[in-house]
Amino acid sequence: MKTKAQFAIDRIQQLQLAFSNQLPGRIDELELALLKLNTQLPPQNKQNQALLQTCYELAHKLAGAAGTFQFTEVYTTAKDLEHACANFLDSNQP
Repeated sequence: MKTKAQFAIDRIQQLQLAFSNQLPGRIDELELALLKLNTQLPPQNKQNQALLQTCYELAHKLAGAAGTFQFTEVYTTAKDLEHACANFLDSNQP
């Protein structure tokens, strides 16, 4: 008979598996948003600002989930991207 702890461990493993299955799609979504950035225009451009905000939010969510499920490399990379987007969003320089 399974204990409550074993049920909890099994559930966490199921959630980790679900996250790993969703990971390629989440990375693709983030990559598509990044590819839409217009590198010929400054980050302060209205279109780039909206895309940077989207990238920031996607990276933030990905980092949170990756951290929760102990996907350390994904977490670190997503956090780096989140910080880079935040820096561009906060920058007043072209």
